Amino acid sequence: MAEVQIIEKINGRIDRNKGTIINGPIKVAAYARVSTDKEDQKNSYESQLKYYMEKMNANPKWIATKVYADEAISGT
Repeated sequence: MAEVQIIEKINGRIDRNKGTIINGPIKVAAYARVSTDKEDQKNSYESQLKYYMEKMNANPKWIATKVYADEAISGT
């Protein structure tokens, strides 16, 4: 019967090109969207931007890069 090999957990992320462990912060981005240009949707858009920026800046393991957005663009 074959022996079982236990693979130890690696703390951090792996650079797939180099095979090394990355322990530093990661770059993150957010996406906000509203589907109409009505006033309540504009408030929703601004609320989304505020929420995402606060969330990204509150995590010391993240580097906030950008918020991508579609403001007042309908999907129809």
